[in-house]
Amino acid sequence: GFEVVDIGGSGANSLNLTLGDIVDLSDNRTLRVLGDADDSVTAPGQGWMLNSSSPVVVDGTSFASYSLNGFLLLIDEAVGHSVS
Repeated sequence: GFEVVDIGGSGANSLNLTLGDIVDLSDNRTLRVLGDADDSVTAPGQGWMLNSSSPVVVDGTSFASYSLNGFLLLIDEAVGHSVS
C-alpha cells in the first residue's frame, strides 16, 4: 500500500478521501497527504476528529492530524482541507 500521497505539482489538484480509501491504500493505518497551497483535500461527513496533538511534524513538514476508527489521516498544513 501507499503511506504517502503527493498531490502537489502543476496546477491546483484535489483529493476526495473516504475511510475505505485509506483502508485500501495504507498498510499501517496511516495516510500522509502532501501538496501545495493551491491543492485541496476533502473527507466529509465521516466522523474524522482533529487530534489534540495536531499539528504534528514528520520529516520537517507540519501536518494536520485527524483520526477515525484507529486510522490516522495526516494532511500537509499547506494544503487546503475540509475534513469532518
